Amino acid sequence: MDNDKETLFLCKPCAEEMKSYKTVASVEYIRPARDKGTCELCGRRRYGYMCEVEFREPEGETY
Repeated sequence: MDNDKETLFLCKPCAEEMKSYKTVASVEYIRPARDKGTCELCGRRRYGYMCEVEFREPEGETY
């Protein structure tokens, strides 16, 4: 099973919420943003972090 890593800009509340998702294996903060950016999860303009998100396949699903 291959784990996929993706780099996303996330605000702190969304990054913490994403950690509880079943399809997310881990969320690592790479660096804080110097300026406001648009969160890729909620779409709000906030200060946030560049995060490396590792996804996993949901259990029981085969492709």
